[in-house]
Amino acid sequence: MYKVIAYQIADSIDIKTFKLNFKGDLIYGDSDELFYNVNDEQYIYIFKYGVISFSNYDAAGISGFLQTILPFCKNRFDEALSDEFIVETGAPEIKVGHNKIAITSADRNVIRIIMLNVSQSVALDYYSEQSDRLWKRRTVTPRYWRKKEGWPYRVFALKIHW
Repeated sequence: MYKVIAYQIADSIDIKTFKLNFKGDLIYGDSDELFYNVNDEQYIYIFKYGVISFSNYDAAGISGFLQTILPFCKNRFDEALSDEFIVETGAPEIKVGHNKIAITSADRNVIRIIMLNVSQSVALDYYSEQSDRLWKRRTVTPRYWRKKEGWPYRVFALKIHW
């Protein structure tokens, strides 16, 4: 059984510079993502958009790596968003459930795809929160100007039709 956990820790990570400074077994890398095999059956997946995913890591290992990568982060978050997924191996067939998947065998490509999906889930949660904040901010402005009933409201009302 594997545990995959992903964290959105910043707006972005400078993966080009990180790649030059980190000594690990790079399995896959391009301009947007890096996939490392660190130890037997332990993987780290780093994404340019500020997400890091860990497979088969304990809390101490995750904390240590997060401290290592913080200097390469831009606009770090005070609190990281996270998502966790359990991967069971040796199942007779593939079954997907809520935060759990059973697979027949685990090779690094299968683990990589699972880590990618968990990472994208965290990123979507982050951008959903950002969209909600923008939407709420947008709805405050027309209410404010309606109460004011002043010159800016008349101009604003002419441009937006409810």
